[in-house]
Amino acid sequence: STLATQSIPLLMFVMAAALVATDSGKALLELRPPELQFVLAGPFSNSQILSYRLLTMLIGWLPLCLFFALFMLPHTGSFIGSYLGIALGGSFITLIAFQYTLCKPRLTSVALSVIRLSALLGISFVAVESSLRIVGLGEPYSFSKLSRAINDGWAARVLGLPFRSFAGAISGSIDRHLLLNLALSFAWVSLAVFCCYRTHDGFSELAVEGVARRKKKLDRIKGGNVYGLSARKKERGQLIPSFGWLGGVGPVAWSQLTSTRRRTGGVVPGRVCVGVIGGG
Repeated sequence: STLATQSIPLLMFVMAAALVATDSGKALLELRPPELQFVLAGPFSNSQILSYRLLTMLIGWLPLCLFFALFMLPHTGSFIGSYLGIALGGSFITLIAFQYTLCKPRLTSVALSVIRLSALLGISFVAVESSLRIVGLGEPYSFSKLSRAINDGWAARVLGLPFRSFAGAISGSIDRHLLLNLALSFAWVSLAVFCCYRTHDGFSELAVEGVARRKKKLDRIKGGNVYGLSARKKERGQLIPSFGWLGGVGPVAWSQLTSTRRRTGGVVPGRVCVGVIGGG
């Protein structure tokens, strides 16, 4: 419980900052071609299209939260608190990426660069501070000492502050503190949803751009360029041996992993890593 309370806020900040820095919200907001044809065929507003996308993301996220809650059950106070905390926390991280993507048309290139740089600097500050604190520990090392060295620094405390209510809900027992943490978490998520609806202008254009990128990618794959390499890179890549093991299963598996990474912007792999680390 202590490990979850201390580590999860920092992990959530790192995930949110990585999504903003890599502009993964653009891939998360994309609609598939059949979905786009449906929503653009009718008289749907930007709010209704955004509601549809948020709802489909939520439907896919809630079953995954059930798996994480069961996986972390030995280390949490209650299943209900863990499930709701993970569901709200993951939704909040995703909405941050959504908000950044929706605000991009309103911001200048300088402002966008400042936001991305701030996210990267936040991660860098935590990494540098954690390294210095770990070096100052001396021997012998232990997992608990390393965890305290990373999570007790001022950078980790300040940057992880907005996510502490989610960690409290995940690790808390059924009592009034759990209700308070859930209320704060729900307030954060509600604020993020409100901001998304306030800045949703042009969402249909973003969806169209996403379909265009998807079609271009499919055409590239049909042309034999599975990994998106340029002509010059493909010439250089001839020196690198191709995956020839397991009778062709290896390249197929690798292609599926990389395509999942590109579609989700690293959200699914990142959340799996967070679940494994938190459950450990």
